[in-house]
Amino acid sequence: MEASPYGDLLEKTRLPQPLLQRSAVSAVFRKLQAAPPQRGFESRHGRDAVSLCLNSSSVAVVDQAVRELCCLVNAGDVKVGPALVELQSALEGCETRFVGLFVKGIGFLSRCTFRTDPSYWRSQAQTLELHPFVKILSCRPEVQEELLRQVLLFIVHNRSSGMEAVSEFIRPFLVFSILIVQSSVRSLTFAKDLVSGLASLSCSLPNEAILIIRLLTGCLEYFPSSNEEEFRCLKSSAEYLVDAFEVVLKQMVKTEMPMTEAQLCRVELLETLLSICTDLHKPYRCITMVELSMRLLVSQRELALPYLPEFSSAAVSLSVLLSQVEFEHEQLTILKFLIFLREWISEEVENNIPESAFYTPLELLQIFPVINVLSSSSESVKEAVVSFLSKFEAYMLNSPSGQRKYQSTRSVFSTRCKLGYILIRLLEHLWTELSLLILYSRLFPSLLCA
Repeated sequence: MEASPYGDLLEKTRLPQPLLQRSAVSAVFRKLQAAPPQRGFESRHGRDAVSLCLNSSSVAVVDQAVRELCCLVNAGDVKVGPALVELQSALEGCETRFVGLFVKGIGFLSRCTFRTDPSYWRSQAQTLELHPFVKILSCRPEVQEELLRQVLLFIVHNRSSGMEAVSEFIRPFLVFSILIVQSSVRSLTFAKDLVSGLASLSCSLPNEAILIIRLLTGCLEYFPSSNEEEFRCLKSSAEYLVDAFEVVLKQMVKTEMPMTEAQLCRVELLETLLSICTDLHKPYRCITMVELSMRLLVSQRELALPYLPEFSSAAVSLSVLLSQVEFEHEQLTILKFLIFLREWISEEVENNIPESAFYTPLELLQIFPVINVLSSSSESVKEAVVSFLSKFEAYMLNSPSGQRKYQSTRSVFSTRCKLGYILIRLLEHLWTELSLLILYSRLFPSLLCA
């Protein structure tokens, strides 16, 4: 059997002196770098030498081996794929004290080669089993703390390559992290910490903040909520996201940044929060999300941001929720939200802001569930209903019909509040049919009589 050309150097890595060990490891990798292909990294002896260094019981040897391997990849002497395989294999079988070293190595290779070979990483991200962060998280629970730091570093170092590309790479891992929370309490905590870390990061990156928040918003609905622990995780994650969005909006308003993407994010976040309500079978959980949604909009109104027509589907969903809840405090919470929206709309119309216009069928659709609550025995609920109806009446009487434009619910924004959106489209269709019937009756009365 052919002797390994790296045998003598590998023996020196066993010397009981860290400095000599590091020197021996460096010599091994220098020889690998200079060796011809048949004796280089891709050869059997080369892979064995790297594996022995990575699986050593010495901290100095393992640390230096990870550093040297990353340097070879960064210099283009070793392909990133085989290097990741070696680091991942070592991570799976190493002692706990070495976990952080290997996670740092994989994180470094991921973020450094993302800029130099984006096509490779696009193909890796599309296959969940090959995603480097997914493989780390699936490996062992001790990786979570360092993995969180590596994800944040990945975003910070690669944002210059475009947040769209970064989001495309991070999204599969983020969804996977959320979907595995049912496996253990530790996984549940990691998913919450991941959302918290990304939300906090968005507050420090004003130019990329909205794209990070939209990334998190799209993943929020994947959180399970079958038990109290999972719901608390969902609630905390949603609160982190709302808090971060409020901070980002204040920064954008203060610096007068373009608000186009922020407008889209406002709608998506609100509709995501309310769409979660339709999936929560316990009313008190729904009210928690309703309160969070209202807080989101209150902060926007305080910043003098305009009422968006897309909020109308949210108002319809609230009115449907109102017909489902039973307790007084739940009804009052939803009524308070509807009154707030009505006041905001009236204020916008008084200021003659075109974006505030919305159409009559939607207004009527909100009225029916509210009127139904008048049968409640609670005086507080009745007072809230009367307050809402009075504001609605005042708006209808004080707003000339010529100033209120009919707007289709077809919007440039994607609607996620499915229940409210479907009801709006249905009523719009019925309203159109009724209008046509009235028109025909006036133009062709004899035809209708026949």
